[in-house]
Amino acid sequence: MNESFAVGITVIIAVYASEAYLRKCLNSVAGQTFTDFECIVVDDGSPDSCGLIADEYAQKDPRFRVIHQQNRGAAAARNLGISIAKGKYLYIMDCDDWLDPHYLEQLYTAGEKHNAQLVLGGYSFEYIENGVQRVYEVTVPPAFYPNRESIRNIFHVYLNSAVVAPQWNKLYRTDYVRQHNVYVPDLGSGDMHFNIKVFKDLERLAVCKQAGYYYFQSRDNSYLNNETWAALCTRRREQIESIYLLYHYWQIESGEILSKAFGYCAAMLVQCLVAVCSSDSSDKYSILKDLLNDRLNRFVLQRGKIASKLLAIAAVPAKMRCVPLCLAVGTAIGFVKKYLPQCFYYLQAVSVHSAKVK
Repeated sequence: MNESFAVGITVIIAVYASEAYLRKCLNSVAGQTFTDFECIVVDDGSPDSCGLIADEYAQKDPRFRVIHQQNRGAAAARNLGISIAKGKYLYIMDCDDWLDPHYLEQLYTAGEKHNAQLVLGGYSFEYIENGVQRVYEVTVPPAFYPNRESIRNIFHVYLNSAVVAPQWNKLYRTDYVRQHNVYVPDLGSGDMHFNIKVFKDLERLAVCKQAGYYYFQSRDNSYLNNETWAALCTRRREQIESIYLLYHYWQIESGEILSKAFGYCAAMLVQCLVAVCSSDSSDKYSILKDLLNDRLNRFVLQRGKIASKLLAIAAVPAKMRCVPLCLAVGTAIGFVKKYLPQCFYYLQAVSVHSAKVK
């Protein structure tokens, strides 16, 4: 199926309760050196002034288009943007993050050079704790994979490099997404599920080293913070299952590849366990018990080889299925996060995400 496209890139931004950050986000899009884009902003029933702010940009820049709807969630908002996109590529970003001026141009250039169905790039974590800004950069070497076999044999490397899960470090070919009926599911782990569907039958992958997306992690009231601890655990379980089923579909039999892929799953599970342990949830003991008794969770903990040494150590009580020891480890890590935040975020970025201080 051949489609004609009016612009090079469609930027899709679902907006909800982020008025403090939205102008910086939209300014960064408007200021891109790549100018052949449209930006679809979906105001998802935001209770603050996000809708009005978005309208301002649409009034002064014809590349911006705003759609107002009742609150239906980020997945529905992004799917709406995908359905009406006029760009050759799709770019999906969060409404409280921002872009380096050259980021879209760098991704687009890599995509066009290789006729890629997907372009994967780096990104930067931005933290502000106690008034101090810290930026950590996640990068991957530039590369091109021209067929399914090469992509499937390298996928575990990008999993462990922490660049597979998010949508905002990628350009998706619009025709590929539509032909394969890829949509964002209404799940807390929608980004990962979307990307798993994209990778499932992918034939051409380009990798761009630039880390020009700034993921701001010190924020309130966005989509990302409105879930219970039980929901967080469910989200992790869904992500693990999606990766497990992907490798089953691919019929990968290499023990080394599977151990590293399941190691990523185990690391996600350990991070979830630590978060629950260090929380003030009254039912965290039962949540942990359920997590550790889950058959798939036990499988990845035992089969997976965790890349991060810190997470591998934290995984020991989980592998033993010892809830009291998990609680002790999680509480200790929670203490560091609360009282030594700079130390915590540094260790998280460098050890877990293989990031570098920028």
